[in-house]
Amino acid sequence: MATLDGLAYDRAARRIYTSGGEGFVDVTRQIDPDHYERIARIATGPNARTSMFVPEWRRFYVAVPRDQDRSAELRVFEVVP
Repeated sequence: MATLDGLAYDRAARRIYTSGGEGFVDVTRQIDPDHYERIARIATGPNARTSMFVPEWRRFYVAVPRDQDRSAELRVFEVVP
């Protein structure tokens, strides 16, 4: 079952960024108000749900929680055209 915790809209690029517990960020392009297309699926880490988009910096941040084999980390993705 898919979970969605982070959702952000990038007005300048007309993209939607979503994060959930599956370990991916999905990037969806808005073609027009009624049509959308997923253009990228980027691995983040298990249970990486919490995210934030900062449009002024063109960065998307995803928090990856600690688990038995890994320390917690903050992953930073640069938004490209």
